[in-house]
Amino acid sequence: MEAAQILKTLEELDKAAQSATLKGVDVPEREEGGEGEGEGEGTPEWKKKCMALYEECQEKKWRGNCGDCFRYCEGQRGTWPFKKCRER
Repeated sequence: MEAAQILKTLEELDKAAQSATLKGVDVPEREEGGEGEGEGEGTPEWKKKCMALYEECQEKKWRGNCGDCFRYCEGQRGTWPFKKCRER
């Protein structure tokens, strides 16, 4: 339940960030041909991967701090730190 609420919050933050960008508040640099978000694609695949691994980490009570590993995964655009967060 907690993981689902955290994921919902993350999705809401992502939508707010997209809305701010659309209103001209923030204009991020776009990668050409990379794995980033494209026009109208929503959440990028690398972030979905991080979110799925975070949810699994929480539900199965993996070793390590799931939140820290999620933030690392986001920073590395989809690379989960399995040495720090893994199944027991």
